[in-house]
Amino acid sequence: MILSYDDFTKKPFRMGVFGDMGCESVQVGTVVNSDPLMYIRKWMNTLDFTVGQLETTFSGYESDYPKFSSSDLFANYLKGKFDLILTANNHSLDGGVNGVLRTNKILDEIGIPHIGTGTPERPRITYDVKLNGYDITFLNYVTSINGEKGEKEGAIFADVDPKEIPTGIVNFYDEAQIKEKIDIAKKRSEFIIPTIHQRHSTKIREYGEYASEKQIEDLEPILDMGANIVIGAHPHDFQGGRLYSEDRIIVFSLGNFFSAMTNEKYPVNAGCVMVISVDFYQNTRYTFLPVCTYQTQGMYYVLPMAPIEMGAYKFITDEDRVKIVLKLQEIRGVLSRCDLEEEVIQPQYL
Repeated sequence: MILSYDDFTKKPFRMGVFGDMGCESVQVGTVVNSDPLMYIRKWMNTLDFTVGQLETTFSGYESDYPKFSSSDLFANYLKGKFDLILTANNHSLDGGVNGVLRTNKILDEIGIPHIGTGTPERPRITYDVKLNGYDITFLNYVTSINGEKGEKEGAIFADVDPKEIPTGIVNFYDEAQIKEKIDIAKKRSEFIIPTIHQRHSTKIREYGEYASEKQIEDLEPILDMGANIVIGAHPHDFQGGRLYSEDRIIVFSLGNFFSAMTNEKYPVNAGCVMVISVDFYQNTRYTFLPVCTYQTQGMYYVLPMAPIEMGAYKFITDEDRVKIVLKLQEIRGVLSRCDLEEEVIQPQYL
């Protein structure tokens, strides 16, 4: 590669895109009395820009599944840790339109940039940032939103009709609009990163290491429109992706980052952080850090999973350590199958 003078104004960077984050009532104590990210904080400080996917609301009260609203204390906790928050997901409307508006208001007051939900007067669809000389554009959409749940056991949520929601409140998946925004971004940005929360009531599996055909059908056209990095969401598992070239990649799902979710289908609350690195010669590299949320003595912490395999964190029970190591092996299998690279934390960052 022959570099021009302008290229020398650009510097290397590392950017992290994190999986779904929520804060149920049982997690608030950790936010107040401890630090959920204390075991990963040093590593996070190696990142120049951080993007978090919020899968809850700040509707002015606390409620857990099936309608999420987190304490404002969690919003305050995110300040200084995330440079951009994505708010378009299937739970965006859990507190109604007023919940959406209050979520936006709280994030604005705290000073955290966010896209995905907005107002009719100010839709928040894209976010542009200059990072070490590079222009980067983010987009955030959701394919559908939870309505009310059926009365029968195991019933799924009905889809909210987008026509019933004022325009600009939630960024619903719209191929024509996405193409329009990408065409505009191509005039100025080296990196265009659409993020799509893919909730389809019957076509997206919430658990499992394999993406469905519908996920891929939604994401591939966006790459063809001119995006560089397309990231899906909604499944709670890391599902890998497809690397088309150094500057073209689709990630199907990063899974969870910080949540209280555990059940028979989901014994280990895990996912990956995607790291996008650009070096001095403008080479782009993608790596993925396996992480899990672990509960101990009523506190919830995000832990990098590889050190657990090596015996770190003595508070983890032997039974849980076996489960976590098995989950790590599954994630590594996904990475290998997709020809993707694991991010390795150096000892000084533990």
